[in-house]
Amino acid sequence: MYDFTPLIKQLQRQTPVLPPEELLLEFLNSGVMKTYAPDEAIIEAGDLNRSVYLIVEGLYRLGWEDGEREVTYGFGSIGTMFLSPKGFVASEESCWFMRACTETRLLKWTNEQFMSWLLKSHEICLWAFNMAMHQFYCSEIKTDVIKGSARQRLEALSEKESRGRLHTFSKYPDLLQHISSQTLATYLGIAPTYLSTLRKNRMEEEKKGEEC
Repeated sequence: MYDFTPLIKQLQRQTPVLPPEELLLEFLNSGVMKTYAPDEAIIEAGDLNRSVYLIVEGLYRLGWEDGEREVTYGFGSIGTMFLSPKGFVASEESCWFMRACTETRLLKWTNEQFMSWLLKSHEICLWAFNMAMHQFYCSEIKTDVIKGSARQRLEALSEKESRGRLHTFSKYPDLLQHISSQTLATYLGIAPTYLSTLRKNRMEEEKKGEEC
């Protein structure tokens, strides 16, 4: 049987509402464990996917294609629950993609399984609601932190205090080591070539500061 101790500890930090451990373990063990390789699609744009996922290990990103431009909206790590809203609610094809950034293990429940849990357990239902509210909160925090000019957006990720407000970055301190410059550019909304220029300029400024 899989050891869910690290996951449960993370869930305890995430939300003040958690089902009794015996019930939570029953819920977790009812999911199907899936493993994804780096850059493998969990849900691809165009998929009709009604399932619910919970990250046990690893890192994933959520984004979409805007014409020829790729947009990365955010990242998730251990304790992140996600789904395709269009698929789950309306059985429609997703316009988002969810892809693994590292080797990632997930628990998966079908729509029917998950809804059955919500109907039969008030504790699981309340916890799932709090998880959803926590993710809305994280989305608003990202809007508050990653803003301004391209330089300001990059600096927000360079400053420890600002980066710490972004929940996945605080849970996964070495996140930037596991994503490419191309992916980082799509997250910050900066052209990859301009991101490279900004980083170079920043390094030169830091070097000059050390020489003074």
